[in-house]
Amino acid sequence: MFEHRRAVQLQQEFSRLSGLPPSVNDNSNQRERYRKFLAAAVKYLPPRQREPIRLYYFEGKKQQEIAELLGIERSTVSRRLKAARASLKKLAALFTDAGIF
Repeated sequence: MFEHRRAVQLQQEFSRLSGLPPSVNDNSNQRERYRKFLAAAVKYLPPRQREPIRLYYFEGKKQQEIAELLGIERSTVSRRLKAARASLKKLAALFTDAGIF
C-alpha cells in the first residue's frame, strides 16, 4: 500500500514539474518529449543537484535515505531538490519559448 502511494506521489510530482496533468496512461507526444528532455537536462545539473534528483525521482528514495547515502542533512537534500527543480523549470521554459517542445 505504501509503495503504491509513493509511486503515485512521485508521478504527481513529475507531472507538477512538467506542468502537465497527471495521468497514468497518457502517452502523448508532448509528455514523451518532456520525459526525454528531463532525462537529458538532469545530466547538466551540477553534481550536488543531480544526485539528489536521480535518487529521489529515478530511484524512488526518500529524502532521509538520500541524506544518509550522501552524508548530508535531510534539510540539505530538500534545498538541493528545490534548487534542481527550479533549474529544470527554467530550462523547460527556455526550450518552450524556443519552440523546441
